[in-house]
Amino acid sequence: MLFYAALLPGLVDLAKLTWRELGLVASMLVVVIGGVNTGYALLASRARRFFANPSAQRAVRRVAGTLMFVAAALVLTRV
Repeated sequence: MLFYAALLPGLVDLAKLTWRELGLVASMLVVVIGGVNTGYALLASRARRFFANPSAQRAVRRVAGTLMFVAAALVLTRV
C-alpha cells in the first residue's frame, strides 16, 4: 500500500485536495488495494487445494519436465 501511496502525488495534486477529497482518495485506495489483495488470497487458497491433489502434482511435474526438455532442446540447437 505504501508503494501506491508514494505514486499518489504524481497523479493527484495533494495541495489542492480538501479533507473530504483526501478521505475519498484514501478510502478508494484501501478498497481497491484491499480487493486486489483479497483476490490474491482467494486465488492462493484455491491453488493450495489444487496442488495438494496427487493427480495435479503429477500433471505439474509432467508439464515442468516437458518444458525443461524443450528448453534443453532449444539450447542444444542454438549454435
